[in-house]
Amino acid sequence: MKRITFLSFLLISIFLFNSCSVTKNLKEDEVFLNSNYLNRSKSKLDSKESSSLKESIALIIKPKTNKKLFWTFRTRLFFYNLAYKDGMDTLKHQWFRKFFVNSLGEPPVVLDTFQVDKVSNNIKSFLKKEGFFNATVWDTIVYNKKHKVANVEYIVKGNTPFRIDTVSYAITDSILDPIVRADCARNSLLKKGDIYDADIIAKERERITRELKERGYYYFTPQYINFIVPILDSNRVNVIVGLKRINENNAALNQGLQPENHHIYSLKNIYIQTDYNPREANANRTLDTVFYKNVYFISSSGSPKYRYNRLLQTIFFKKGENFEISKLEETNKRLGDLGVFKFINISYDSVPRDSFNSKYQLNVYIRLSP
Repeated sequence: MKRITFLSFLLISIFLFNSCSVTKNLKEDEVFLNSNYLNRSKSKLDSKESSSLKESIALIIKPKTNKKLFWTFRTRLFFYNLAYKDGMDTLKHQWFRKFFVNSLGEPPVVLDTFQVDKVSNNIKSFLKKEGFFNATVWDTIVYNKKHKVANVEYIVKGNTPFRIDTVSYAITDSILDPIVRADCARNSLLKKGDIYDADIIAKERERITRELKERGYYYFTPQYINFIVPILDSNRVNVIVGLKRINENNAALNQGLQPENHHIYSLKNIYIQTDYNPREANANRTLDTVFYKNVYFISSSGSPKYRYNRLLQTIFFKKGENFEISKLEETNKRLGDLGVFKFINISYDSVPRDSFNSKYQLNVYIRLSP
């Protein structure tokens, strides 16, 4: 009974304190931010995902106001202000002040008009990424100057979203051109009639990159792919997928490097070190090498030995095969599933090319630490 009475007293005290003291410790030119939100009922977005879009917009709005208990009591602000009540600065109460400020309290959130403008611009940028190129955002600040309190409201009107009209390709690599076109015809994430979405554009870039790495193009990266999005009439866009060759940029041309097609890399030698120590990577140690089933097994004299056949069951690529990123990932996973190695690293180095070896090849190094 005493506990209930005390809790009731505490809640009443917090309520009364909140009612009159939220602005107590503000500076003369500061205004307390009472609410900062998206008006969902007034905001209109022409999309099947309107609710989730509004949820994403709400997350953009910052700062968040002081937290409330039961949607009413700003308890953390209460404790913060309590720490600065008259008499709390004495030596006797210093511990309580630090505890209230650092553990229980939070300072009052104040209005920042520059932040309001920034949030509006961020919402516009987000909506543009989602295909709403003509979206409008209104922000309204309602002041209560007498109580030094402000409420900020955002209203969004998406207008008609822009949809993909056509997807075309500008690929200067003559070898990759038919490969990419054929793959995209079957698997592209960009569909005619879909609302333009910058996240889908990014995923398509990663998808194409992975597809080419799966075909042996080890050094291909997303930086070789660019997208141009001309805006057409009637809320439509054309997406142009560009793919550049190696050295097809101003920096390389200024160095006198000539553009060339991308290259497929095959695997030459596979090395597996079963007692790798990252701390002693550069130390001069005597290493034993055993060549078994086209793989070099490396270890120090006297170190624990592992069954070669068991290890080879976890290696999904072979000498002479083209690089495939899925086989690299599966090998990494299976080695981890063994549960005997604390550290697993798989790296590739290019084999130097010369007049005797014109092939594009990689040596594979698998370093394992027990």
